Amino acid sequence: MKMRGMGWVLLAAVFLGLAGTAVAQLKNTKIVFARDDDIYVIDYDGSNQVNLTNSVALEAEPAWSPDGSQIAFASNQSGDSEVWVMNADGTGATNLTNAAASSEFSPDWFPDGLAVAFVSTRDGDAEIYKINIDGTSETRLITSTGGDSTPAWSPDGSKIAFQSLRDGPEHVYVMNADGSSQAALTTGAGDNSNPAWSPSGALIVYQSSTPGNWDIFTMNADGTGATNITSNSFSQLRPGFSPDGTRVVYRDDRDGTPLIYTIAVDGTDPQPVTTGTAGHDDPDWSTFLPTNTTVTVLDAQGQAGASVTIPVQITDTTGLVVTGLSLGITYDAAVLTPTGATPAAAGALVPVGWSVEQNVPSAGLLQVSLAGGFGDPLVGAGVLLDVTFDVAAGATAGATSALTLTQADLNEGVVSSSHVAGTFTVLSLTYGDVTGNGDVTSFDASWVLEYVVTNAVGSPITFPIETTAPTWATAPLSNADAIAVADVHDDAAVGAIDASLILQHDVELITQFPVETPAAPGSAPVAVGYHLSGLASSTRPGGRIVVTLDAADVANLLAGELRLDFDPVAMRPVSVTMGGSSQGPAPMLAHHTGAGQVGVAFASARPIEPGNSLLNVVFETARHLDGPRSGVIEATRLRLNGSTVEPNFRFSYSIEPFRFQAMANYPNPFNPETWIPFELNEDSDVTIHIYGLDGQRVRTLEVGSRAMGVHSGRDAAAYWDGKNAFGESVSSGVYTYELIAGSQRATRRMVVLK
Repeated sequence: MKMRGMGWVLLAAVFLGLAGTAVAQLKNTKIVFARDDDIYVIDYDGSNQVNLTNSVALEAEPAWSPDGSQIAFASNQSGDSEVWVMNADGTGATNLTNAAASSEFSPDWFPDGLAVAFVSTRDGDAEIYKINIDGTSETRLITSTGGDSTPAWSPDGSKIAFQSLRDGPEHVYVMNADGSSQAALTTGAGDNSNPAWSPSGALIVYQSSTPGNWDIFTMNADGTGATNITSNSFSQLRPGFSPDGTRVVYRDDRDGTPLIYTIAVDGTDPQPVTTGTAGHDDPDWSTFLPTNTTVTVLDAQGQAGASVTIPVQITDTTGLVVTGLSLGITYDAAVLTPTGATPAAAGALVPVGWSVEQNVPSAGLLQVSLAGGFGDPLVGAGVLLDVTFDVAAGATAGATSALTLTQADLNEGVVSSSHVAGTFTVLSLTYGDVTGNGDVTSFDASWVLEYVVTNAVGSPITFPIETTAPTWATAPLSNADAIAVADVHDDAAVGAIDASLILQHDVELITQFPVETPAAPGSAPVAVGYHLSGLASSTRPGGRIVVTLDAADVANLLAGELRLDFDPVAMRPVSVTMGGSSQGPAPMLAHHTGAGQVGVAFASARPIEPGNSLLNVVFETARHLDGPRSGVIEATRLRLNGSTVEPNFRFSYSIEPFRFQAMANYPNPFNPETWIPFELNEDSDVTIHIYGLDGQRVRTLEVGSRAMGVHSGRDAAAYWDGKNAFGESVSSGVYTYELIAGSQRATRRMVVLK
């Protein structure tokens, strides 16, 4: 912990007096650290490790705010390294600094939590700056060419300790909070760096290479009394104090992998906090965190005329023996109405067997009570209730309703608790905008078509509006709302016809979707005007089977979907094609392969010309089979222009594996040359021996390495020019040829006739 205010020191003293030991009170603390370029938080004892950032950016050097509600850290997620601030649970990340073409890092909080010190290279050298937490009043505290970094504010806010290269080696310095009166606290040839204050301000902990290896030291605030508290043969770095000043957290390399350890301030009792093979770094110990249980109604959004389920969550209840809760939720009755007689359902946290009683004593108030046996209390954190409301059909888009907990009593108030209200917002959907950027474009059509083909063979993709709040909503959409956005055809399904309509909208062939004009007629049922067929170019391994959908006779064909089921052991799809003729543009096409299924979808803004309406799905049969294999390729789904039709298509096939055999030469009889075809059941080096009737070898043909399969054409078969090994033409007669491939042999006869 790099700095803490005196108020927290006094609070720690109170806690220590009540609990009797520092260890008991450290149960209410957490350690934040960096691992694999992300920020993690973990309980002081190594339990409950959570990734707070989980991004592709590099994040490091986390620092707790004095009240434990926020974490400052360095991140390059917006390009250069900058200082960011997020809530302690990882939400609400905000870019605090933003200097172009420079790096900002090593944040540390002012004791009142209203400002952060940090390091910036914007002027060429690493220098220490200060900025208010609202991003205002950015001030340079040091002007130096010495490379100053890792600022640490004293608990009373009067001084800043830091490390500097101005003397050659790194040394710990201290200065007034305004940058004046800079003075070295360490000296010598070794490096001394990464200072952090004890909660009382009496000690500074730092890392030093003076013993010949990196160790953790403490010293008095004036630089005297340096004491090595680790003294080991492995490196220990990045120290900081616990909020009660009894222990030090640091990075320890004793096992070859950097892990987080704590140690008593006197150098005894080193204890690991983290485990594993990933490197752990930059630890910082929180203050004493609040222990009150919090009940929260989550923010929600939903469409007018629809239903919405709103979760009510509770923080960790482990050890509190909560067996009874009384909740009162108020809402705007003009916007929301509880659904049915039992709108509240027990959440996943509530044990099976608990009772849930509920009533609406007056419009705008829902009372809920939950109770269980003493032997089955709530344990952990999570969802207490899922409350379902009907949204008024006439509710105005953007209208809100406060969701306030007027009562949240745990065990009749014996268990201390607080509550947090939520807000419900009436949602106005931007139909077709599945990417959520506010525009309806061909890119949205791409997402919809991909949804169609992935949904056909398994789990569909997740639309961007389900993971990131669109520009026209306050939060990511539920799956049901996201489907409603994609279903512009308004037929209760997301299909290729929706992609077609989005394309039409993008090029302004239409200005409204059918879902926006309910009275408008939908697509007419498709008359029988399509044909599904199959053609096998070979029934041998590696052969091709083509399934063709010919929809040239479908009037005004705009979109289609096809799913084919097949035996994945026997074959695999290798290509899907459509269009390619000179009759207008080819339609947009997507496909996706699942376990024994392939889904295909196509869409166009304008009717597809007959020459482009031929869809070919090409399968390649497996090259390695244990024996003959028969099966069918079956069409199990077909939709054209949004209408489902019965495909009634089953293409039967039978695959005969390759055999090892010598085939009849041609021509035969021959003079003077012939070709000797053969078939291989595996990739092999091939040799052919030719013998006379007397058994004497006449000629050896080294064919070389050949792949499994039939080698019968003149470009693939073995060639014999009718001459012996001496280049002499052989006489008329019967000859034998022997095919050799590995340990396999086969013979046949041929006739030379002159």
